[in-house]
Amino acid sequence: MGSLIEDLTLLSRFDAGRAELGKSEVDLCRFVMSMTQQMQAEAAAKNIAIQLNLPPKLIPINGSINHLTVAFRNVLDNAIKYTSEGGTITWRISEDIDYVRVVIEDTGQGIEATSLEHVFERFFRADKARSRQVPGTGLGLALVQSIVQAYGGQITVESKGFNLGTTVTICWPYQVQQDPHEPLQ
Repeated sequence: MGSLIEDLTLLSRFDAGRAELGKSEVDLCRFVMSMTQQMQAEAAAKNIAIQLNLPPKLIPINGSINHLTVAFRNVLDNAIKYTSEGGTITWRISEDIDYVRVVIEDTGQGIEATSLEHVFERFFRADKARSRQVPGTGLGLALVQSIVQAYGGQITVESKGFNLGTTVTICWPYQVQQDPHEPLQ
């Protein structure tokens, strides 16, 4: 219950524009490696391989380490929960002029096309039957979207359908934009 209350509190802060956006410089590659290590035991329990395709250099972005952790932990946690035993999760990072693209792709259960448009809605859980088997509140991606957009970024979720995996793409700007609703170029 504590996690639900914490998630709702953080969501309400972002909704009200009262979340303090961190402006610390974070090395994204090092952060991803650390996040992967933290979640490795959960993945190993299901014999899931986590692959990292990271550039061999520092990629500094601005943000709060706490907000980055909440956002990427939710995405990685979903990938682990919905990937079957023996599956694979792949992180890829690439750079554009104004932002860094982080792709988290899994070989998991995927999402039906009719559910994709709802994945960022609060309390939405795709496929009610498997939702009963997998714990969660349906707030994770709503929270991730709020965090990413507050920092001027964008998030998309794609899936070719059931049992065809899911791809989450987060575009995080190098510098936090003044207007978080301004689209990326």
